[in-house]
Amino acid sequence: MSIEYVPTICPYCSCGCGIYLVVEDGKIIGQEPWKEHPVNEGTNCPKGKNAYEYIYAEDRLKTPLIRKDGTLQEASWDEALDLIASKLKEAAPENFGFIASCRNSNEDAYVMQKFTRVVMGTNNVEYCGRLCHSPAAAGLIPMMGSGAMQTSQPEIELADCIFLAGVNIKETFPLITRRVLRAKKANGAKVLYTDPRNTATAKYVADIHLPLKSGTDAALINAMMKIILDEGLEDKDFIASRTADIDALRDFLSKVDLKQAEEMTGISLDKIREAAITYAKAELGCILYDQGISQHYVGTDNVRAYADLALLCGHAGKPGSGINSMRGQINGEGSGDMGCLCVFYPGFKRVGEETAKFFEDAWKVENLPTKPGITYIDMLYNLSHLYIVGADPLMVIPDVNNLRKALEKVNFLVVQDIFLTEISQLAHVVLPAATWVEREATHTWIDRRVQKINKVIDPPGEAKPDWQIICQLAEKMGYKDKFDFSSCGEIFEEIRSCVP
Repeated sequence: MSIEYVPTICPYCSCGCGIYLVVEDGKIIGQEPWKEHPVNEGTNCPKGKNAYEYIYAEDRLKTPLIRKDGTLQEASWDEALDLIASKLKEAAPENFGFIASCRNSNEDAYVMQKFTRVVMGTNNVEYCGRLCHSPAAAGLIPMMGSGAMQTSQPEIELADCIFLAGVNIKETFPLITRRVLRAKKANGAKVLYTDPRNTATAKYVADIHLPLKSGTDAALINAMMKIILDEGLEDKDFIASRTADIDALRDFLSKVDLKQAEEMTGISLDKIREAAITYAKAELGCILYDQGISQHYVGTDNVRAYADLALLCGHAGKPGSGINSMRGQINGEGSGDMGCLCVFYPGFKRVGEETAKFFEDAWKVENLPTKPGITYIDMLYNLSHLYIVGADPLMVIPDVNNLRKALEKVNFLVVQDIFLTEISQLAHVVLPAATWVEREATHTWIDRRVQKINKVIDPPGEAKPDWQIICQLAEKMGYKDKFDFSSCGEIFEEIRSCVP
């Protein structure tokens, strides 16, 4: 009997905690926290402790499947990839779409978008960030220059006011909660919390709970900003040197009726005033938010309001400050960084002629697409050829019955995953992928920290890493020289060369 402790990163959420997987005679039997790791410092949450168990599920996909006579039947890799290649060669660029996942690695995501643009000649590539993070990114990018988190997890402890906006952090980000509690103890930090519900965060973490009526975030924040201006608590130096259009904001806020805001939000004016003054007077104010404020029809406006608040008080551009999106999936940040969006190439370079020329030079190709593709949901309803990796739209898209009817009419559907999911049941070809412990890779975690995940065991049966499958398909389609990667490390080096 031999016991080995393999260092890697927990795959459960976006925090990126360090762990040791305990391996006995080639099988993972447990997990231990990585004491020296800067994110979790030797502690793991109960969810992460058991995040490896599913890899030994009996229903893991182990061989390619091809639909024959109405049923999915086992096939060889050559047979499956030859069929996919022949079908995709028939598809016009505007009829093909690729859907990636927030759980793909950076290397997987990079190869997927490159395949879509180089081989298929289209910008029709998306991932699930379109469904969860796009309202936040649309609000933050024009205002802050980036849709990513603006401080690191350890730096949260520096703040003396932490504004939790629509995020039940106690139950969803327990190790970041520890940072918040440390800030309270060390700095006397005050915690503001907006949530209509009386959650564990409201009970055990918040100092000022603002149980606003659902969807009234902007009304609350506008009232807070009006109070801050009326009290002269805005950061005048920061505003003068780092912002624009303060006069337009002043003019807008001058028309805000505080009594009306009180009625709209259901929060007393005294409590709104207390929250506003607490945040404005802080040396370092840190806003942490998630989909509680962004998953509304006014989600982007909500995010903009919180960004305005941060800028008004000068709580940006400093450690332990800013407005920070708490992304949930393990590579929600990285898949976007790698270009799995129909309007962005890697590095969030906006689709256009200049960007296409940059990547034509970087990839040594010609005629890259210069017009934006179509978005996630539009792909599902309008395209004839779809390739979906690590995602199941039938489990997340509204109006599932109509979506199922639309997908049943697709000419050719490829699904690449680790289990036979709902959407796999509609696929013409299903390909077995490796999990996080069965390949090496990097991910970009919630605070933009890039970390390497180590391979621990081999994939079951004939399953392969996602990037390797896509590279082999590209070879079948005549593009071997553009996808001639033999390891994740080689892909990472290409990423480093063209994604700043």
